[in-house]
Amino acid sequence: MLQKITLKGKASQRSYELEAHEGDLEKDLLSFLRSLSFPVASSCSGAGQCRKCVFYSGDFYSGDSETRQLLSCQVKVKQVLGEVIVFGYL
Repeated sequence: MLQKITLKGKASQRSYELEAHEGDLEKDLLSFLRSLSFPVASSCSGAGQCRKCVFYSGDFYSGDSETRQLLSCQVKVKQVLGEVIVFGYL
């Protein structure tokens, strides 16, 4: 069963509908996005130290207090299914 994630790039103002397959759900978001050729920054190889792979989850554009800042190397794909995620530099 396919499930979707909406990826928005703040810099480019582009939006992408991403399909996650059953085999993708346990992957970290950083690996998943890189497998789809999105250039997500990271210099710590996913160890959660450099904070370059930060993204926002929630209604980023409205300034909603529910917006969360997360590291894509520390979040599983299954945790952001059905959400809008925003990368500032994409």
